[in-house]
This record gives sequence, structure tokens and C-alpha cells, in this order.
Amino acid sequence: HEAVESISTSAELDIPSDALRFDFTGDDEALSKLLISLIANKFQILTFQEETGDLEDVFLQVTKGLVN
Repeated sequence: HEAVESISTSAELDIPSDALRFDFTGDDEALSKLLISLIANKFQILTFQEETGDLEDVFLQVTKGLVN
């Protein structure tokens, strides 16, 4: 946790035993710097991908699916 948090304060972490997944907000340059930092911190990167969604997906993710 600490290694990724030291790289990015805008990451929401989800760390199962064999993977690392997190939400990151930033531009392409920030995303590139994140990957460089992960490699520099000796993370073994097998895949690094960006997932995009539509406005409804983003809303549900932000509200955790809870609507009043």
C-alpha cells in the first residue's frame, strides 16, 4: 500500500493477493509517471490498462451505486 500511496495520492486501492487495481485520476503525463514509478519501485507489471466508462458508470462508481 505505502509504495503506491507514495506515488499517487489520488489512487483508490484494491489489492487482492495476486493483483493490484486502483482508480487514478490524472492526465496522460501523470499516468505515464505512475507507470514509471511503479516499475522503479520494483512492481512486476504484467498489464497496465486504462478503463473508461460512460457518465452512468462514473456516477455509479462515485456513489457506490447508492442513490437516495
